[in-house]
Amino acid sequence: MMKNKKQRINIDPAKYGTKEELTTALKEADNKIEEIKDFDFDSVSKQSSFIIEVKKNGSDQFQPILVEKSSLKKWLIPVGLFLVLCIGGYYLWFATSQKEEAVQPAIIPSDLAPDIKDAKKIDKEELIKKMQSVVDDGYFNLQMDTELIFNSSNENGKIQIINPDQNKSIIAVDVFLDGEDDLLYESGSIYPGQYVNKGKLLKNLAKGEYQGYAKAKIYDLETKKEQTTSIVNLTVQVKN
Repeated sequence: MMKNKKQRINIDPAKYGTKEELTTALKEADNKIEEIKDFDFDSVSKQSSFIIEVKKNGSDQFQPILVEKSSLKKWLIPVGLFLVLCIGGYYLWFATSQKEEAVQPAIIPSDLAPDIKDAKKIDKEELIKKMQSVVDDGYFNLQMDTELIFNSSNENGKIQIINPDQNKSIIAVDVFLDGEDDLLYESGSIYPGQYVNKGKLLKNLAKGEYQGYAKAKIYDLETKKEQTTSIVNLTVQVKN
């Protein structure tokens, strides 16, 4: 079960012109919110992140939630990106150092370095396995392409969503156009170790590029109950 140390909602407060619009967006992002404590809209709309207090279903107490603008661009990896960069950066360094060692003789004074005893050559699969183990029950790694591309609105298009093996939750992604409530695309449940690489729109769109957003819903793997929702900005491109 996923353990959130701090609840959060990913939306951009600057997109909303009034406190009522922002309040509605917050409740849509987390449908368990029943009441939001009064806040200074003029102040929070200028910030990239802020904390609000809310009451949720079944609770009579206010609890803090972090609201922050999503910083995800082309590939959305809310948590696992750091680990991927670590692995990629390490192997780039490792490959470069191996090439340098091949052309330069190793000159190591005997009084500085002892003989090799327990050291062994790094195994790529072993390192990746160890790095992946850091993404445990307390985190969730979602990978999603924020550019949905279709040759036409009635054909399957490129929609890429990955739920990595190390996750402990189910995800489901619903896509909407900005300013509209009609569902444009739904992925259905994606279990750990599964992915989506294509999909079809639920409504016809003319040729062009559209701004939209995805609701990434996270469900408990055992109970199938919804745990949280994140909002992700994206674009939908229809070529013909």
